[in-house]
Amino acid sequence: MKAISKISMLLFASVFLFTDSNAQISAGAGIIYGFEIERIGIRADGVYTINDDWRAAADFGYYFPESEFGFKISWWELNVNAHYIFLDNDEFSVYGLAGLNYLNFNFSEDDNSQGLLPGNSGDFFSQTAGKETDDSFVLDHTDRQMHVPTDSFLTFSTFEYSGSETGLNVGVGGEFKLSFGSAFAEIKYAGIGGNADQLAFGAGVRYHF
Repeated sequence: MKAISKISMLLFASVFLFTDSNAQISAGAGIIYGFEIERIGIRADGVYTINDDWRAAADFGYYFPESEFGFKISWWELNVNAHYIFLDNDEFSVYGLAGLNYLNFNFSEDDNSQGLLPGNSGDFFSQTAGKETDDSFVLDHTDRQMHVPTDSFLTFSTFEYSGSETGLNVGVGGEFKLSFGSAFAEIKYAGIGGNADQLAFGAGVRYHF
């Protein structure tokens, strides 16, 4: 994962070599949806227009928590991307995006809820009450068991644990131009190369400064 992070950051940083006088800053907010964790959330983002072809972007997303399997589960993510604009006119623009995704998750004790984590067996987002496997261990708390990937970064306390995953983003987005800025929508595959990969959707509005 260190190699992936370095490559992604180098690609992102190289975009700034093409900076010119067309630089412009946009900031906005919107919603996100993770198709693997099956949760909706909110996001805030900023976009720096470098020239007619390239932009640098960063966004923070927070998924609304859920209570499953006796635990309260929450996620937040940070994305740093480069946008390449391949279609732009007076009404709308279309761009490809690529960059780095950092996802943090937290499980905390919640005795008021029971259920199953979303996802398939063996996936970063899934659980099983079976035996321990080669690439995960079983968290055994009273009558509950949960498999957690051993290659995830995990920290533990008495009633909760948390971890994080880093991977690459690849996707496409579009903007519909408004008088004050733009309305946007993006779809991407996030977390490539890590255990937390998933298809993700985002939409919202941006204000151009």
